Amino acid sequence: MTVFARVIGTGVAMSVIAILAGCTSLVERQILNMEPVSGMASVEFAVAPNRQQVCDATAEHRCLHYLDLAEVQAIYDEGQMTHEEFKWTLSLRHSREPELSEYFSEETLFRFPELADEAPVVIVAPGYGMQSAHLFAPTGVWLRSLGFRPLIIAGPTETNPMAFGLPNLDLIRDHVINNYGNAPVVLMGFSMGMMATTELERLFIDKDVQPSGLVFVAPMNDFRSDANFMFQQMKEADWRLRWFVSDSRFDAALGNIISRSGETERMTTLAQRLAATQSPALVLAGRTDQVVDLQASRNAVERWLGVENLQTLKDYPEVDTDFPVTVTSPNPDIERFKVYQVEQGHKRYLEYELLGHTSMVAMLKPVRGHIEDWLQQFVELQEAPAELELPEVM
Repeated sequence: MTVFARVIGTGVAMSVIAILAGCTSLVERQILNMEPVSGMASVEFAVAPNRQQVCDATAEHRCLHYLDLAEVQAIYDEGQMTHEEFKWTLSLRHSREPELSEYFSEETLFRFPELADEAPVVIVAPGYGMQSAHLFAPTGVWLRSLGFRPLIIAGPTETNPMAFGLPNLDLIRDHVINNYGNAPVVLMGFSMGMMATTELERLFIDKDVQPSGLVFVAPMNDFRSDANFMFQQMKEADWRLRWFVSDSRFDAALGNIISRSGETERMTTLAQRLAATQSPALVLAGRTDQVVDLQASRNAVERWLGVENLQTLKDYPEVDTDFPVTVTSPNPDIERFKVYQVEQGHKRYLEYELLGHTSMVAMLKPVRGHIEDWLQQFVELQEAPAELELPEVM
């Protein structure tokens, strides 16, 4: 299978025209309909054969939907197909990071080994505005190529009302314990998915199951503060927002969303959630992120790691980024962007100097490589066929 995704990193894909002079309810509706990554919606139908649900037999309509990629299946014009390998092609441009002028592209062939009897399970939690189908590739197929059993749960905005991805997580926990009880468990969250990831860790520990590792990719600090941070970036770029949508109206819309979610008691911050973790954990952030407030993220990580002066990162080692990826850009610095690492025990923080939110969520090859390098300390990864670099067509 060849999948081509041209991902446009809007970072804040809210329709500006639609919210001009709108009432608070209209602003609220636009917030709920935003997508941090556009251009991938067409994969939802194609990956439908992987969609499963687990339900509570004692309560009507209490279910959780997820993708199970133990077998990678997809629908094409000629019918449904199960894959032993998967070719992934990506081009990524981020118009909201003009100083980067970035245009990343990669083409990778993932090969899938047979799953071991006790193959590690990884539960992946999408971020705000993302569906489970958005993480099918490259994230899901990459994890499957490492010998994981990937389970990608529904994103926060796939449910109504939006409840930050927190309801019914006990169902996927019980499903994993009942069916794969001896398998190591890894939990991975993207952006707002950090809330589901930390909540799942607590739920597993409540059942005496210690997750082997937690991975947070561009984690959200706090819904309200990050949304307001993002809105300020939008206002700087668009005079219409400055004129027609007041800060108070936007904040009121956020308040309505939070209240309607029914999750106000669990609306804790990244700093609070990291402090409560009990498993080895990896946090990855992009320095040019315009969706998540990097300064707030650094403050949270400083408390978590017990370090100071993370705001500069000049006193910490730079790590290798020699994972091949094709870059076309007028900016020569992108040829080898810097990555800084801070580590205390089983806690590691990586910060990518030239990557933003979209680049992180798109899981470029350097990001995947660093996650794999960290995970193999805690999980015995199956000897999987290497990712093959396909020759570039000239």
